[in-house]
Amino acid sequence: MFYGEKIIRKIIAMSLPEAYKVLGFPPQAEVTEKELDKRFRYLTLQHHPDKGGKPEDMRALLTARDVIDANFKYKLKQTLQEQEADKRREEYKKEKEESRKAVEQKFKEITSFIESNKSKFTNYFKQLVSIDTSMNIKKKSISEENFSIDVEFKSDDGVYFIIDITYYNSDFLKDEMYIDGHIFYNNKTYKMEQKKYNKKSINTLIEPSNIFPEAKLKKIFLTKKDQGEQKFTKADAEATLKRELGATYQGKDFYQIPITDGPPKEYILVYRNVFMGLPHWGINGIYKGFRRVGRYKTIIFAETLEPVSGDKNFKDFVKYLKEAVKGNIEWFPT
Repeated sequence: MFYGEKIIRKIIAMSLPEAYKVLGFPPQAEVTEKELDKRFRYLTLQHHPDKGGKPEDMRALLTARDVIDANFKYKLKQTLQEQEADKRREEYKKEKEESRKAVEQKFKEITSFIESNKSKFTNYFKQLVSIDTSMNIKKKSISEENFSIDVEFKSDDGVYFIIDITYYNSDFLKDEMYIDGHIFYNNKTYKMEQKKYNKKSINTLIEPSNIFPEAKLKKIFLTKKDQGEQKFTKADAEATLKRELGATYQGKDFYQIPITDGPPKEYILVYRNVFMGLPHWGINGIYKGFRRVGRYKTIIFAETLEPVSGDKNFKDFVKYLKEAVKGNIEWFPT
């Protein structure tokens, strides 16, 4: 039912089709205001009481004209609202496009700067802690409002110097960038410095000594004897699985180790459990999509204790998983 008609019927008790009929218009006709005025004047000359017409016929004509006129006004209001909505959508689309270009420009600016200054970082790590590294830039995500990248400096023996860079260009965070440094070493993650970009020169922010302070580096890379044994935590284990095997957390202490992308995706499901106060890790099985298709026959490292200190046992577990991903561990279908 026509929205304006509901209101009109309460006041003058005539529907839009009835009004069309009174004025002699076809039911589905597209009547203009000019046509309405012309038809109303023509019928008024015939039915006005001064011209010998009946008062009730004149009242019907007046009512029909008011009903159709109200319909004009309602449609006009609808059209204006739609035009305003279209205008706002276009403005929003334009803003998003401008934001996307700004994000892409910043992404190119940052990655280009890092590429041209990678020797500054590699030389810094070599001189300070005698570690040779190679650089790799990983694009984690990019959209019209933000981008996120990982800059990794990796050594041959598995030491990672990582810079997380996240840039925002949204309504809430305009042209803001956050730089977070950390180190992955001996299956442990060490936090470095966090920086916020606030219109300063990017040269000042992405500087090796600003992200990886000399004092912190030297403290981390002391000898085991000087450093002493450090507690190996669940967070360290998660970081190891993510860094070494590309694991993703599935909730409730389950982790997905990818084998193939599929479809369907093939992966190993790993779990962490605590029994009698002791944490241990195990392999739930091999999956394709949501269906488990197999278990491993050899389980020497399928359940390994998370050590109280050091990380030897978990390292063996990771080695076992790497071989499993390569298909070198025998398994049986379920």
